[in-house]
This record gives sequence, C-alpha cells and structure tokens, in this order.
Amino acid sequence: MNRDQLEAVRIANAIFRALPFRPGESEKDVALRIGSLLKGYGAKPAFKTIVASGSRSSIPHGYATNKRIIKGEQVMIDFGALFNGRRSDITRTFFTGQPTAKQKKSTQ
Repeated sequence: MNRDQLEAVRIANAIFRALPFRPGESEKDVALRIGSLLKGYGAKPAFKTIVASGSRSSIPHGYATNKRIIKGEQVMIDFGALFNGRRSDITRTFFTGQPTAKQKKSTQ
C-alpha cells in the first residue's frame, strides 16, 4: 500500500472510532454525519455509504433510509474514504445496547 492508501484506511478507522450514534437517529442521519466527517479529513465518500439497522442490517446494500434506529438493534455500517484517488472500504456491525444471547450467537 502506498501512503495515500494508508491514509484512506486511517481516515475510515478514525471515523468509526469517533462515530457515536444513538437510538432514535435515522440511518440517514448517521450516513450524513459520516459524509461530514470524511470532508473534515479532506476525503470524500469512496462509494455510497450503507447504514442499515434491525432486519435491514442483513441487506448487503442496505443504503440509509429514514428508518429510526431502535435500542437493541443490530446496525451495519459500510463506507470508505476516497483520499487523493485512493479508496478504503470498511464494514462494521454494532449493537445499540447490549446484544441478546441470540444476537451474540448469530455473530459468531
């Protein structure tokens, strides 16, 4: 990897670490915040940001909607940073609150 590729990865990781989201927010709210954070790092979205919660989190390309994130739901976020022509791609799954035993089992 060259320096710009590493920076694109670093940016995406930094955004995930700094990305709080709360139940009650819409998926689109979270996606817009990711876009704003990317801009703050001098990057752009590498592709359309995916934020999908609840049953939608199993949709591979579940682009953000106005659906509100509910406490206890699984949330899948997939985005990347485009920095100086180089792209990163990172996907993470979170739970709002403590995952249930069934949710824990399904992620193993």
